Amino acid sequence: MTESIDIASVESFEEYIDLTATQIDVFLSKTQRSDHFTTLFRGQENKTWRLLPKIGRAEYCSGGQDMEKIEQSILKEFKRLAYPFVSAAIEKQCDLCALAQHHGLPTRLLDWTLNPLAALWFACINEKNNNQDRAVWRYFAFDEEDFMSETDENNIIKIKTNKVFKPKHLSNRISSQYSWFTVHKLDDDHKFFLPLTAKDNSFNLQKIIIQNASRDEMLNKLNVLGVNAFSLFPNLDGLCQYLDWIKFKCNFSMSLKDRKKLFSKT
Repeated sequence: MTESIDIASVESFEEYIDLTATQIDVFLSKTQRSDHFTTLFRGQENKTWRLLPKIGRAEYCSGGQDMEKIEQSILKEFKRLAYPFVSAAIEKQCDLCALAQHHGLPTRLLDWTLNPLAALWFACINEKNNNQDRAVWRYFAFDEEDFMSETDENNIIKIKTNKVFKPKHLSNRISSQYSWFTVHKLDDDHKFFLPLTAKDNSFNLQKIIIQNASRDEMLNKLNVLGVNAFSLFPNLDGLCQYLDWIKFKCNFSMSLKDRKKLFSKT
């Protein structure tokens, strides 16, 4: 199958809201309703970046090592040392990876969210991106085969195709960010992780280009709606990041007219 990704572009917050709402209806009209239907979003600060998990990127994965062995070693050590810091039992390998992922460990998981506003925040929050436009990816998962099976969840290292995974809420971050993940397979030689592409999921992958010039508007309006570092990272780190942004980095360019327009849309 030839890879083909639906691409749209927005220049304002209102356009983004309209697009994320209307496209769901369009997709549903083209597919059979499914008990597994889920819409996931992921924000990336650079529109050119692939949908590839951290452990599969160049700084971790050079192609000269057996990444399956490295991954097994990392997870084994994380599981051994993490127990004093977690309050719930970690029963499945996928939950172990999810917890590690949300604390910065490179894993084969790629973060997604059910919340399109959270995805937009992640796309826009980092200021320095060489003036590149940003992107929010949207993934419509609806086939049972798209999702991790119980067998997969106990041994994600051996999955044969890229999958979708709904984690247990083992941390506040997972809950506040409405987190889901895609789980990425290794190539046959265990040297490289495979990115999510249109080949994995037919026509149900979309990239929404966010014009970099609209970054300040997006962040200001997200903050008005309660989407910011403190709401997405509900701890002291998130609070300090939010105060740093609101006091030193926030550009309050939204006029009273813009604020009234925003609230009339919500």
